[in-house]
Amino acid sequence: MNKSNEPKPLVPRSAAFFAELHDDCLPRIDSATVSIIGIQDDEIRHDRTGVLYEIADQRFILTAAHDVRGIVSHNIPLYVSVNVPDVLPLPLADARFHST
Repeated sequence: MNKSNEPKPLVPRSAAFFAELHDDCLPRIDSATVSIIGIQDDEIRHDRTGVLYEIADQRFILTAAHDVRGIVSHNIPLYVSVNVPDVLPLPLADARFHST
């Protein structure tokens, strides 16, 4: 019996599942999601994530809308990280925000 706080070793089937998830799924997830960050009190703060999608020639970021209106109304600058090393986050200053 494992009485310590150490995690139990994965059974081979679970290990294979997580290896496949890491190798096959995570790269696709990473290419379709972005981090949305804000700058507040001179600190960079991770705010939320969003999913990229495109309809016709319009591109969108879909994210949970809670608190976004408050963030925008308080003029907290938001940026999108494109998950690429050495690429600065893109400002959302000219973005349009829609919520339901």
